[in-house]
Amino acid sequence: AGVAIGIICAIKPPFLIWPVLLLAGRSKKTGFTAIAAALGFSAIPLALQGPLLYQQWIAACRNFNGYELEGNSSLLAMFSRAGIPGSGLAFTILMLLAALIWIFLAKPDPLATSEIAILVSIFTGPITWIGYTIMLIPALYGKSMDTLTRIACVLLCIPVWIVLPRPAGSRISYILLTAPNFYPLALIAMSVMYVAVKNSAALADAAAIPKPLDAGRKTTPQRNPQS
Repeated sequence: AGVAIGIICAIKPPFLIWPVLLLAGRSKKTGFTAIAAALGFSAIPLALQGPLLYQQWIAACRNFNGYELEGNSSLLAMFSRAGIPGSGLAFTILMLLAALIWIFLAKPDPLATSEIAILVSIFTGPITWIGYTIMLIPALYGKSMDTLTRIACVLLCIPVWIVLPRPAGSRISYILLTAPNFYPLALIAMSVMYVAVKNSAALADAAAIPKPLDAGRKTTPQRNPQS
């Protein structure tokens, strides 16, 4: 599993949040393996083409100005369309910190950690195309299909071109409809967090129940001293 996650991180660097959150939780071995695999696979183009390739990639990232492209559903993109990119950056950092702190403290199971990590990676990356939703398959198959998840799946089935605003549309429609897949992603995120918090609370309550001191201990009958 760690090697597969590492390959994904090497291809899509925003998903490096995934192994970091695994390290913060209960899957340190998988997290370290994923980071090592990501570094190993990322070194292949460095060995074949030299450092110029990564220098050009860093320069392209610094000069990128396409947050408002149609279909980009990241937090940075949503707030950039609203004209407040600074708030988008602030919410992105807050989401990263909140996920890191909660997973470190609550220690959810590895599957729940991965579900949260995938969703956080999608929301906090600079670009989140509609195709990135394929990464939600673990989150969808790893949990029961509640109402929020069913609504999200139905919304994801709607072709994007049907919902995209027209060129002559209003500013509000441009802000709200340019990335229609943002809303089903948000519904899935709320469902995943609800289940993760509920399960963590149940585990904490179970661990808090005191166990009998004599549980599992065999007792021998005491002899009556007057007999």
